[in-house]
Amino acid sequence: MRLIVQSVISFLILNPILTQIDYQVEKPVIVFAQDQSESILIPVQDTNVFLASYKNKIDSLLERLEENYEVRKFSFGEKLSDNLDFQFNQKQTDISSVFEEITNRFENRNLGALIMASDGLYNKGTNPVYSSNLLKVPVFSIALGDTTVRKDI
Repeated sequence: MRLIVQSVISFLILNPILTQIDYQVEKPVIVFAQDQSESILIPVQDTNVFLASYKNKIDSLLERLEENYEVRKFSFGEKLSDNLDFQFNQKQTDISSVFEEITNRFENRNLGALIMASDGLYNKGTNPVYSSNLLKVPVFSIALGDTTVRKDI
């Protein structure tokens, strides 16, 4: 009896660690962010044709991505919103806030990439080149609108 009690006490003193490891496999997250600024439609001759064909192409791209990834869709202008619409009615564009918001929202998630559709013109916030370093994932861009650089007056 004494041997059994001493064995149990010794076993408990050594702190046996019983661990259970659970693996949960989740798909990588791909974030698609659409610029909603009015400047995207400025160089477009027929906006209805552009909007219809562009929306179909983006929907097709996102459907193909959803086969292997979890796709999250956002639109942005002055701020980031959770719905994806193709209104192009925002007066300001803050691209740096997109990088900050995505970094905050997906901090502990398996973020694979950010796909950003924009003309690259921003008139609010900091320079997006510096803000993109926060994200630490690849940023793919879809260039829209008039992407030529104009000289300042």
